[in-house]
Amino acid sequence: MPVWGRKLLLTRPAWWLVLCLGLMPLLHLVWLTGQDGLGANPAEYLIRATGDWTLRGLCLGLARAGPVSPPAGFVDVFVCLPAPDVLCPV
Repeated sequence: MPVWGRKLLLTRPAWWLVLCLGLMPLLHLVWLTGQDGLGANPAEYLIRATGDWTLRGLCLGLARAGPVSPPAGFVDVFVCLPAPDVLCPV
């Protein structure tokens, strides 16, 4: 990836884009709750849905930093994105 591409991904709008994409599952669950779309057992649906998104986040994090990333070619893209812990400051 060219140097200008790395600088573009580290700008404030790119950070907001990653933050908004990270909040999409939560917004989807809130929408379903408001529209009564969780089904007959809403607690089970929420547990399963949050578990699915947790597994997707773990897979993305492992693809970002794990041993799979160099052969797959994800190194250039994921090096420039902020880590998930940046989105949740302590």
